[in-house]
Amino acid sequence: MRQRRTRELDNDWLKKKNDETLDDWLVRVQGDAVTQMTGNEKLGKAVSTYIEGAANLSAFFTSSTTAILGSKSLISYFKSSKVLNAPGTLTARLINSRWDKLGRVPRAGSWLARLPVGALSGSDEAAMLAGYMRKGSFYLPTASEANLLRVAQRGGLANAAKAAGWMRGAGVVGSGLATAWGVANLATMDHGKAWKEDKAKYLSNWTGTAFNASLTAAMVAPNPVTIGLAVGTGVAYAGTLVWDNWDDISKGAEKAKDWVGDKAEKAGKALSDGASKLGSALNPFD
Repeated sequence: MRQRRTRELDNDWLKKKNDETLDDWLVRVQGDAVTQMTGNEKLGKAVSTYIEGAANLSAFFTSSTTAILGSKSLISYFKSSKVLNAPGTLTARLINSRWDKLGRVPRAGSWLARLPVGALSGSDEAAMLAGYMRKGSFYLPTASEANLLRVAQRGGLANAAKAAGWMRGAGVVGSGLATAWGVANLATMDHGKAWKEDKAKYLSNWTGTAFNASLTAAMVAPNPVTIGLAVGTGVAYAGTLVWDNWDDISKGAEKAKDWVGDKAEKAGKALSDGASKLGSALNPFD
């Protein structure tokens, strides 16, 4: 009988290199996986570059949006004593405030009315456990306004989960895991070497971890302090991301400028030709 020979897979590419942080390792292995499957090293590097760029773009959008909306909320809070909402709960607030209108939609309305909206966007009833004195009267917060720690203290974790709803709860878990990953990434870093090699990237690792930690705190317990920290670290993180990716951004801006200039030139020529033809058509002596 012939013995079947099994080829042992080389898994060395999955191992973290001594000079790699967790972030660098995660990006590399995703690209290397493509290389292993296709045998195309250039494609693997292209995938790694795309993944890193997409992650940076997403992080910039999240941090800058949090900073802008958080600043606006704080201004309203100090100017008109408007109650603060947890970051990332805009969609949940829209769902809670307009669910009764959705229930009146023909055909679909009866089906929508049976859905447990509180499970998705948070229960206002459970959030009432976080009530507090405000301006001399007892205030009952909505699901997006509630301090989840206070709800848990008074009504247990189950009620805190109900007050949060799936959307806010997923945000808290996501930012919490991002914070844990950031701490682990910093722990695997050779700080002296990282600072010398790329100061912008090094600072973005620190500001990113600080931003995710403050965002988690603000989502759990929205107040002027936690939201102020989220705004400050969001500005810092967005700034270091721009600094770290400035070469690519400037190249992209240059290409965009050339593209716009080229299109404008062609559009101007088309308009000029069109006007010339129109003039010829209207001129009886032409």
